[in-house]
Amino acid sequence: MRGRAIGRRIGLVAFLAVAGLATLSPWCAASDREFGGQVPSIAVQIAKSGKLRIAVVDFTDLQGNVTELGRFLAEELSVSLAAAANGFDVIDRTHLESLLAEHRLSVRGLIDPQTTQRLKVAGVQGLLTGTVIPLGDSVRLTLKVMDVETAKISAPTEIDIPKTPAIQSLIERSVGGEVGPLPLGGGAGASAAHRRQVVKNVNFDLKGCRIAGGRAECMFAVTSLEADTDFSVCRSRIMDEAGSEFEGDEVWVGGAKRNWANLVAAVPLTMRISFPLPERASRLALLEMFFSLSTLCYGPHMNVQFRAIQLSK
Repeated sequence: MRGRAIGRRIGLVAFLAVAGLATLSPWCAASDREFGGQVPSIAVQIAKSGKLRIAVVDFTDLQGNVTELGRFLAEELSVSLAAAANGFDVIDRTHLESLLAEHRLSVRGLIDPQTTQRLKVAGVQGLLTGTVIPLGDSVRLTLKVMDVETAKISAPTEIDIPKTPAIQSLIERSVGGEVGPLPLGGGAGASAAHRRQVVKNVNFDLKGCRIAGGRAECMFAVTSLEADTDFSVCRSRIMDEAGSEFEGDEVWVGGAKRNWANLVAAVPLTMRISFPLPERASRLALLEMFFSLSTLCYGPHMNVQFRAIQLSK
């Protein structure tokens, strides 16, 4: 048990160091104190519910968006519950991602009572969900266990965590929207997780950006995670490291020069956007795309952003 605790602390420090966060001690102390005090109670309530296999999904904000803080807290709580479990099993979160892909579900789809029924095939009986709510000087984490068969809620719990600078930085790193400067698109340090953004149940997988002949081209795989849906690129832009902005002027979707297509659920579609860009550029400070889930670009648009993208030749 002591070895497991030491391993968790090392993992925590490494995560925050990679994220570029300096204020470690207050968060570590608060995390251990709050989680340490609540985990046994949560474990007892789960055991009483009779759920033999539970899964901890990414925690979201009030709008249903996953932040780095929500994902990190879910991982921490999953490990802590596995250590405290008595009478139930906690499914490894990596294995859970495989189950989601196999059953063509997203994290948001899990909350729909109709789609949760599909997880019963894999033996999942309960889902531990959470909402992260910033409140002044603290962050409130509300937890509940949902029965995948009846959608009944049990084991409600609230945990208040002090809002240190480290916590605030994680709150601002949205997995489903804007992210901070991270190594993306072709560099040796590029992380697959940081090349992917999910917005409105559409996954954008940035394959990389290259420059040649005074133009930059960025390649994506775009996937609808749930139902079939129409999709169109309404506008795109890049900014170089000097702050100069360039609009995308050519779009290929599904191998054709067009800005729209129908996304078939769980089937990746290739997309390429081309921008004018001086040959001297070696890195993009920002890549932003505005899109619509229709074949027209009228009405409100959604956007997805990637930052600090290394250009390949």
